[in-house]
Amino acid sequence: MATLTRHAPAKINLHLHITGRRDDGYHLLDSLVAFTNLYDTIEIRDASQFELTINNAPDCPIADNLVTRAVHLLCTHFKIPPHIHIDLTKAIPMGAGLGGGSADAAATLLALRDFWKLDAPNTLLKKFASTLGSDIVACLQDKPIIMRDTGNTLLPAPTFPTLYGVLVIPPTHCPTPLVYKIYKDLNHKFSQNIIFPDAFDSTQSFCDFLNTKTQNYLTAAAIAVNPDVKTVLHELENLENGLLTRLSGSGSSCFTLFKNETTATKQCQIIQDKHPEWSVKYIRIND
Repeated sequence: MATLTRHAPAKINLHLHITGRRDDGYHLLDSLVAFTNLYDTIEIRDASQFELTINNAPDCPIADNLVTRAVHLLCTHFKIPPHIHIDLTKAIPMGAGLGGGSADAAATLLALRDFWKLDAPNTLLKKFASTLGSDIVACLQDKPIIMRDTGNTLLPAPTFPTLYGVLVIPPTHCPTPLVYKIYKDLNHKFSQNIIFPDAFDSTQSFCDFLNTKTQNYLTAAAIAVNPDVKTVLHELENLENGLLTRLSGSGSSCFTLFKNETTATKQCQIIQDKHPEWSVKYIRIND
């Protein structure tokens, strides 16, 4: 029986600015998104009916899962029966601001195009992705991208070196709708879109730019929702030789970047030993 396997990499928001809010309350974003070596895995094979098995995430819904919705969206458009079994093996923690569900949906669209040999150009997949969620279009890229407005406006990212980092996910979550509600209540001023140079020749220059020109506008709101975020950021900021420490997305995951793999893996072990209750991962970005 033929099978097809595809990875769905976790995304990191290297910066996240809020540039406005629509009349319907939807916030407009400006964010440089990159992808990591932390990924979920999707395996597809033929079956007599649609089935989705989710491994390592017992609380993850199946009927309303973004993978399920992506399958039925494609099948409805191409008028084909969803006679496949999908094994989704989760490694990206849920509720951590790493876009696991979005990555899974994007990987499903891309994998099914290949599995069924569909005549589905990227423009069509982007249309499907935009109806499923605000950052799924970005997750179709698997490479750094600037995401703006509702998340469906994409621009080329600057060129930058491979990044090495420590990613920390506390056991407590930050519900995204609540974070945005708190952000709105804080009455922050909106940001302008960030204009990046075309390229950065070193990790140091890239992180210097991010530190001086950008931030994550949701940090204060995420801390208000989940005070553990403040503790995580404090611990990461105190690691030696860190170049950039930041909340990813709406949280609760946070990261610190370093110049090289050796330093990142060493600091990863230090923080894991100090906080065994946290999920601590060494990550590569833009590898």
